[in-house]
Amino acid sequence: MSSPPIGDFQTIESEGTLSTTE
Repeated sequence: MSSPPIGDFQTIESEGTLSTTE
């Protein structure tokens, strides 16, 4: 996890990293 930009959470949601961060 390299502190992805807000809005990219959809991409991380696929990995289940920020699935609860919306």
